[in-house]
Amino acid sequence: MSKDIVLVSNNKGKIVEVKSVLEPLGFNVLCLNDLNIDIDIEENGTTYEENALIKARFIKNKYSRIIADDSGIEIFSLDNKPGVFSARFLGETTPYIEKNKIVIDMLKDKEDKGAKFVSVIAYIHNGKENIFRGEVEGTITSEIRGSDGFGYDPIFLPNGIKNTFGEMADNQKNNISHRAIALNKLKEWLKDEKI
Repeated sequence: MSKDIVLVSNNKGKIVEVKSVLEPLGFNVLCLNDLNIDIDIEENGTTYEENALIKARFIKNKYSRIIADDSGIEIFSLDNKPGVFSARFLGETTPYIEKNKIVIDMLKDKEDKGAKFVSVIAYIHNGKENIFRGEVEGTITSEIRGSDGFGYDPIFLPNGIKNTFGEMADNQKNNISHRAIALNKLKEWLKDEKI
């Protein structure tokens, strides 16, 4: 029998990744659109953990199982920016194709093009809170590569891999991404929780 778990997001890419990990465990993953919830939660935390919890806590009194993700990219030569401001970096309404071009341009004279993607998942079950973190290191490419994924995926090349996240099929990315790492930690927790 499936159990509902609410993902505090309407980001299609995140929904696909979360469903790919949790649905095989018997969960029915519902996003905010599925519940006719139209909210804009202010993410005013200074860490991924704080922002993930802010989102999850927003509906914690309405559902027994909730997950929320906060994620971002940290570019080493830019003092780990944009970090928690990744979605708002260069303006919330600026298309990612433009953001990616600007990031590439910002790094054109930098020797260090290293970066990492970070994902933190907050999981609340009957009021009890847990945090799961995943990270993937790589480099920023000198050109946009691929049209799959979302956000900064087409300019992020994970270490030891030949394709950017933007060049990977969902199933490939969902095996190695920062969010997949965090989700797999959650998955192991859920198994121990005896779902």
